[in-house]
Amino acid sequence: MRHSTSLSRLEIFVRAAELGSLSKAARVLGVTPSAVSKGLAQLEAELGATLLKRTTRRLSLTEVGAVMLDRASAILRDTDAAITAAMQFRRPGGVLRVTCSVAFGCTQVSRLLRAFSEAYPEIDVVLTLEDRCVDLSQEDFDVALRITARQDWTDPARRLTAIRWVYCAAPEYLDRHPAVSVPQDLAGHTCLLYPEMTGGAEWGFVRDDGDGGNGPGQAERPLTVPVRGRVVSNSSLALAEMALDGCGVVCLPDYVAGPHLAAGRLRRVLPQYRARTEHTLYAMYYRSRFSNPAVRVFIDFMAERLGADHRWTPENG
Repeated sequence: MRHSTSLSRLEIFVRAAELGSLSKAARVLGVTPSAVSKGLAQLEAELGATLLKRTTRRLSLTEVGAVMLDRASAILRDTDAAITAAMQFRRPGGVLRVTCSVAFGCTQVSRLLRAFSEAYPEIDVVLTLEDRCVDLSQEDFDVALRITARQDWTDPARRLTAIRWVYCAAPEYLDRHPAVSVPQDLAGHTCLLYPEMTGGAEWGFVRDDGDGGNGPGQAERPLTVPVRGRVVSNSSLALAEMALDGCGVVCLPDYVAGPHLAAGRLRRVLPQYRARTEHTLYAMYYRSRFSNPAVRVFIDFMAERLGADHRWTPENG
């Protein structure tokens, strides 16, 4: 006999069990908590069994619920795989949900979306900018553009390009303060700090003169110097604005600094050195969603436009 339980009720049960909360399941599914509660109650009534024990603090699986969770999760995975496999035979379209950091989204992704939309007019992009690492298995995003030095994630990812960091300041600031000839000279300067990415009140340098800075054939020796931070911020966009206003020396990602260096609004500090800090831009995606043509063409588009060694910063800026 065929049972009438809907996939939506199974998904409500699976998400509630995985997240341990009806309200969290409601947020992930985009429905109200009452809808989640009602759907779960209907499923349990149809089965004639309690699947989740509810307390004021948490949810826990019953013995029947544990068995049901394993099978229901497999059903949802198979359903998702069947749908995405069928989607491969149609032209890319629908809604594509992308997330990335505020700074990268404002300075780079927003300008690339025009060309992407012209190439794929049937894809509607929802771009969410926030400076946190989203959980693609729990949240409704198709692609996360993530800048990181880590490699210990579980989601599949495609490397897009390197992200370099640039030490720079406004010409007006540099003209009014002592020259910076070696990294140690920064002790006498006001610095604008981005601690999450550049190591707090210490900046790292590596000679970039073609021989490692230690003579031909010698290994480069990174140099770390303490700096005095009058302003600390978790926003590279805010720090760039302060640097443009002559507030001090800043270390910025090249995709933020590049246009200002090219226009002469900022000037490189210590151009014979490069920042020790380097990161990589990845396009991450939830494994079962990569068969979605919209996900594939978006990642391919970003990889083509950015290239393996894309530079936003002029070499002699």
